[in-house]
Parts: sequence; structure tokens; C-alpha cells
Amino acid sequence: MKIAIIGAGVVGVTTAYMLAKSGHEVSVFDREPRAAMESSFANGGQLSYGFASPMGTPALLGKIPGILLGSDPAFRIPATLSLDFLRWSTRFLSHCRAKQSQQDATALASLARRSGDVFEQILSDVSFDFGHRKTHKLVLLKRDKDFLAAQSSIDTPHRE
Repeated sequence: MKIAIIGAGVVGVTTAYMLAKSGHEVSVFDREPRAAMESSFANGGQLSYGFASPMGTPALLGKIPGILLGSDPAFRIPATLSLDFLRWSTRFLSHCRAKQSQQDATALASLARRSGDVFEQILSDVSFDFGHRKTHKLVLLKRDKDFLAAQSSIDTPHRE
């Protein structure tokens, strides 16, 4: 099958690689002259496939006034509200409940683990030196309940 990938960032190039490895004919298109020159550029060299956290959490609910006023750079509310945006917002906010947020965190942890496995597979398949080294990430949590929630997401068995 012939497949076109729009965007030569980390996701686009990795997707193209995996599709080509599966036997597809892949072309990658990007408006920049080289790969990874926009969103994937200069991310501090950090590959965080082992750390994933959902945006929709109960803590987000208290930030809604600031989000609506435009003071949170992680969110941008469209100038004109549409029915589609309101539907999406309702669905997104439903993920801010504690139980759903925990389920989302568990699913993201599983996806992060699989991403790391695929990354290791690619590194073993391709001779590509880019100064990669394995380190760890320190996460500081303010409250015991945050620590317990993080611990439970690590200890939760993940289904494939």
C-alpha cells in the first residue's frame, strides 16, 4: 500500500519507519527542509515515553477559570464556540473524575511501556547514533495522596 505521512517530526518519521518495515511504500512530506524542525525540535533532548500523565484530572477542574481567561498556556479556547467544541469539552471534563482519570493514567502507562519497547526495538534495528543514554526522571509530589495515586498507577497490572 502507498501511504503519505504529513510531518517529519518524531511521530511522523517513526510512523513512516514502522509502516515501511511492515512492507508499505511510504512518502514523508514536510514544509521544512529537514526532519524534526518544528514541534519535535529542541525539546531538550528528553524522550519521555516512560512518563505519561493524563491532562484530565480532578485537579484540572480548579484551573478552569484561569483556562477560560486565557492564563494557562497549555489550553487555548477558540474565539467562537461551536457545538462540536462544547461536545468535546463535555467529554473532556468527564475524564476529570477521579475514577476515569485513574483509568486514563493506567492506559497511558501501558501505552508508554509499549512505546518504550518499540523505541528499544528501533534502536536495535537501526545503527543510528544520536547520543542516546538511559536515565531516570525524578517526580516530586507535594501530598501523600498524590504519591499513593502515582504508586497505584505503577502497581496496577496492565492489560494488553
